[in-house]
Amino acid sequence: MRQKTFDPDTARLQAMNLFWKKGYESCSMDDLLNETGLSRSSFYNTFGNKRRLYESVLEHFGQLSTMAYQTLHTDKPMLDALNDFFQLTFFSPAMKLKNGCLLVNTILEQQGNDEALSNMASNKLFEVEQEFEHFFVRSKKQNQLKTTLAPSQLAAYFMTFIKGLRVAAREGKSVAELKTSIKTATLILEH
Repeated sequence: MRQKTFDPDTARLQAMNLFWKKGYESCSMDDLLNETGLSRSSFYNTFGNKRRLYESVLEHFGQLSTMAYQTLHTDKPMLDALNDFFQLTFFSPAMKLKNGCLLVNTILEQQGNDEALSNMASNKLFEVEQEFEHFFVRSKKQNQLKTTLAPSQLAAYFMTFIKGLRVAAREGKSVAELKTSIKTATLILEH
């Protein structure tokens, strides 16, 4: 048996960027093979098929989301931690604003088409929402949260806001417009 002459993680990342840009349905096998530089046999031996690769990509993207919400669990004041989250999630060089969010894109593309993929993406986003709730519970205990809204309400609001912000980014809103929206959204925490 021949040894792999490629890095599966690199190929997965290349495929993720292609799926993120084009969507699951629009990516053909030829597109994936061209993007990753893999032969058909190497692709199937490593990833199984397009759908299994996509599931793997969603899992990886979910892990990136996990890394982003770790910024909420630092010793920084609430607004500084939230600012770090938005900076990493929207404005770090790895983020491709024009592509939106792979998880949100998956829900929009697969809802009513492939419920398993749609649910996988929804579950990843729900994990982030739960982290926001924990963040707001802690902020309230530390007397940093002035609003009387419940942490669960705030978490749901911010997840809805983030999803909308991702769509706005995909529509082509400028970085300045996105930052203004973020600043406006954080005002809810001060009242």
